Amino acid sequence: MGAIENERMSPQIIDLMNQRNCDSFYNKEKSVDILKAYADRGGLASGCDIKSIAEYLPKSGNLLEVGAGYGRVIDTILKSGFIGKIVGLEKSERLYDYLCKRYDDRSENVNIICCDVMKYNPGYKFDIITSLWSNISDFSKTTQLDYLERLSFLMSDTGSLFLDVSVSDVAPLNASAYDKQTFQVEPQDGYFIEGYIPSVDEISDYVEKLGLVIKLAIRYSTDTGRQRLLFIFTK
Repeated sequence: MGAIENERMSPQIIDLMNQRNCDSFYNKEKSVDILKAYADRGGLASGCDIKSIAEYLPKSGNLLEVGAGYGRVIDTILKSGFIGKIVGLEKSERLYDYLCKRYDDRSENVNIICCDVMKYNPGYKFDIITSLWSNISDFSKTTQLDYLERLSFLMSDTGSLFLDVSVSDVAPLNASAYDKQTFQVEPQDGYFIEGYIPSVDEISDYVEKLGLVIKLAIRYSTDTGRQRLLFIFTK
C-alpha cells in the first residue's frame, strides 16, 4: 500500500524551516489531533477549499496530494466522486503511518508515499496536483519558488496545480507571533511551527518566473468565516 520513496535523484534543495517544522511538530505524537482541531477552528474540516473549486477539479486522472497530513483533502476528493488514482505524499513518518492505516482498505486508488516533495520523482507526471491548507508556507521565503518549480516539474503539460494560501495581511488564526508575513505557532509545550505567507504579488512573480499561467484566482470564506486565497495554475 504505502512505500517509503528512495531518494533516486541528485540531492535537491533542503529547506531548513520545513525540516524544523517536521521535527518539531508533524513527527510528534499529538500532531494528528492538533491538525484536526486547527482544521475545525479554521473552518476547513469540511473540505470547503476543495468544494470551492469543485467545478474545476477533474473526476479522473493521476492526482498528487502534497502534504497529505491526516487525509482531510483525500477524503473530500474521494467523496466528490473522483475515480482516478490518488498519491498522498507525506514527509512526516508519523503522519505517513497514520495515513497508511486509514486508507489500507482503499489501496487500489489511494497510494501513500513517505518522501520529501523536493526529492520525489515517480518517473511519471500528474494531471492534478493539490497543495492546500498553506503547504507553501511550510517553506521559507527563499525556497518557495523552488517548491513551486518542483510541483511544476511533477505536473503534466496539460495538468493543473491547485494552490491554497492564507491572506498575507491577516495573522494566521493560531499564530502566537506574526510579523511581515512570518508567523510562529506553538500549540503546546514542545510543539512548534514557523512559516511565511506569500503575498499575491510574490505568487504572481513566482508564476511568471516559472512560465506558468494563472487560470483562476479566488478569495473564499471557510466555514468559520476565515478569508483565504486559492489559485489554479497551468502550463
